[in-house]
Amino acid sequence: MTAPRDRYQALLEGAFPLTDAMGLELTHLDAGHAATRMPLARNRNVHGTAFAGSLSAQAMLTGWVLLTWHLEQAGLGDALLVQREATIRYLEPVTGDPVCRCAIDAAELERFRVELTRTGKARITAEVEIGDGATPAAVLTSGYSARLKD
Repeated sequence: MTAPRDRYQALLEGAFPLTDAMGLELTHLDAGHAATRMPLARNRNVHGTAFAGSLSAQAMLTGWVLLTWHLEQAGLGDALLVQREATIRYLEPVTGDPVCRCAIDAAELERFRVELTRTGKARITAEVEIGDGATPAAVLTSGYSARLKD
């Protein structure tokens, strides 16, 4: 049996081919938390720091994989999950391998699941911290929408 992290790594690579080029690696996944890492060498800009577009994509996918895992665990794996909006605040350059961490409160995940089950659609906001150390170098606030297939 494939470990959940391996299964969702394969899902990311299959659904988003760019993840392979970026070297995006899912490093942690459980009920309320996901983390990813990617090598700076594949995602740097002309200044030698992490490219903002790569950081944004990494953060969006970190939130997406956490919500996808949650929906599947709730028996709603066939729901359509898309990002509807995102705002990113860059606080300082990322000079090492970028790491993204997304944690969503269990009560908020449950509210999302109940709304989706009750109405066939739901929205949730996830905050993803991006950095290469103990303090965030950027924060992505991303809104996701889900709807049950007809």
